[in-house]
Amino acid sequence: MDRSVKNPQMSFTNELVRVESLDSFINKNKTKLNHIFHNYYKWMQTSGKTSRINKDYFTKKFVINTQKDFFTSARLNTSYNASTINRIQPAEKRNFKPVKLSSISRYLHEKELRRVEFENVAGKKVSGLSVVRTFADEPDWGFDHGLFTFKEYGYGDQPYGKSKGESSKAPFHMQFLHENFIVRMFASKMTHGMVEERIELFQRLSTFSFKNGHRYWGYRFAAWAIHYIQDLAQPYHSKAVPHADLWYYIKFMFSFNKKEIKKETTQLLVNRHFLYEDFVAYGLEMSYSSENLLYTSLSSFLVNDNSESYYYPSLETNLDIMERVTSLAVSNAQNLDGSIVNAFGFSLTNDPSYNQESDETYSIKVAMKSMNKEKGKQLLRSTQIDFLNAGRATRTLLLKCIGKNPNS
Repeated sequence: MDRSVKNPQMSFTNELVRVESLDSFINKNKTKLNHIFHNYYKWMQTSGKTSRINKDYFTKKFVINTQKDFFTSARLNTSYNASTINRIQPAEKRNFKPVKLSSISRYLHEKELRRVEFENVAGKKVSGLSVVRTFADEPDWGFDHGLFTFKEYGYGDQPYGKSKGESSKAPFHMQFLHENFIVRMFASKMTHGMVEERIELFQRLSTFSFKNGHRYWGYRFAAWAIHYIQDLAQPYHSKAVPHADLWYYIKFMFSFNKKEIKKETTQLLVNRHFLYEDFVAYGLEMSYSSENLLYTSLSSFLVNDNSESYYYPSLETNLDIMERVTSLAVSNAQNLDGSIVNAFGFSLTNDPSYNQESDETYSIKVAMKSMNKEKGKQLLRSTQIDFLNAGRATRTLLLKCIGKNPNS
């Protein structure tokens, strides 16, 4: 997010905004929030998105006095608490009191590859850029987790992922819009993602906030909406099995050992998915302190300072943006998947008995050192496609949220 919004055309995000708590935002907009949610669910109804929702939401009068009311109205996890914090970027110094990660979210942990440090900025002024880069991954902090256990929301049976833990949020962060007829016919649940609903709600809340003088929440809600479109620019979030061709699915259809094939395929996907994200996260973090061409290239792909192609013009709806982003991600999926295998080798990418999540010796720093340098160049070229896509999508949606005409 930081690199994408540092595009020269997005310099308006340098404006300072006063940090406002969610409680304060709610208290000042109770009636208006009722209208926003009412119109949002009316949109869902008219858009035909009626299968995974308690029908009472279509006629419900929303009484929103607390954060719990807000998250209930949005059909999110009501145990989440929205903190007033600021993320400390690599190479930056903290200016205010530090905040413990455990007080923000149980899903935030110090990791080898990613600096995760926050400060308390309640009542302070921060830049719009600071807001969006702080909360770009807030949808991963808890309000999308475990939602299929909230039976009153009407989400129904979970199509994929587990009911608890990290993968419980998967159907809200992955959308397989371009699967072949075999997947649609024999594994239709894989197409049941709900990303569009998330983007639509948070974009509406963001636009309302900007129009009504709550610029801090305008940027924060925008960051939430953008999170999902950035997810879709990652091929493993847009393509169910990137390495699979039609022959793979035909063999699967006629196999007597579908369970074992599914288990092995899932493990390979998990390992490659996480390794790819570690590769780019490590590279981006290092780009703040190293002139290594690999790291600076990753950063430049996201910034994309070409004034002619810094966003996607003529995309009117959120679904239009999703279609564009996922089509590009899917077209690059098989190439990217193969590049990861070639760059990092068999044990990390092609051994179904290996589980990266449970490997306590795994280190992205070690993996990067052992990466095949020539094959790594191909992985960088594949990543360029994803990052140009993610950066353009980020700026397109932020411009839409803020109501800014790029051509004016």
